[in-house]
Amino acid sequence: MTLATIAALATHAVHGHSRVVTDGVSIVVLAGEGDTEVLVGVAAVRLSPGDLVVVPPGSDLTVTPLPGSRALYAELPAFVLEPWCPPSESPAVARGDLARVAAGALVALHADPPADPAALADVLGALARLLAAATAGARPDVSPDALLRSRILRHIDTAIRLGPVAPGDTAHRFGISVRKLHQLFAGQSRSFMQTVMDRRASWCALELRTIADATPAALARRWGFADSSHFERAWSRLDPSAAGGRVHGG
Repeated sequence: MTLATIAALATHAVHGHSRVVTDGVSIVVLAGEGDTEVLVGVAAVRLSPGDLVVVPPGSDLTVTPLPGSRALYAELPAFVLEPWCPPSESPAVARGDLARVAAGALVALHADPPADPAALADVLGALARLLAAATAGARPDVSPDALLRSRILRHIDTAIRLGPVAPGDTAHRFGISVRKLHQLFAGQSRSFMQTVMDRRASWCALELRTIADATPAALARRWGFADSSHFERAWSRLDPSAAGGRVHGG
């Protein structure tokens, strides 16, 4: 199984006109020095130092640092942002103190990636929280159900590392009925339990690509799978092109 459709945080310095298609990941663009022009589809954004824009997956993105300036863009798996930033079809621009903190974190991660790949989930989670806080005012209002669903996704990401995640326990934690829990996911592409399995598989696949000396069996157990075959079956549903292949980290 080739895990080509998921990658960890990847940062790239941009010194000249660059075009990127955000295939399945969210892209964060920030200006490091000087100004940078960003074109997302037909929407144009001009960023100053410390500004950033979060671009939804599937966007056609062009980054053009102005003379004497530089920019940085970071590719982040969309599923990592989802619990903190409810899906949006429009780019979200952030300016001000929180944006500068998030931009600074990305610059630091680009210059000095974390030495411990086993901490990847925690690093990406912290970055997602920063980005959500920085762009909160730039995102359209979301429904109470969407906000509650995001909170439940955050709970899932924590709970799947500790043991089984059951509908009854999850509903009780959030003070809702099991029926309401299932209703929250009824309009989504995957049910509650399918979402739990998908997130186990996504985090496991992400670490499998990133931790060089980790075995598929060990990571599968870490993320709640019975064995690597169980993980392979779950991942093949998310990535049909991987069906029938072997799991590997490269």
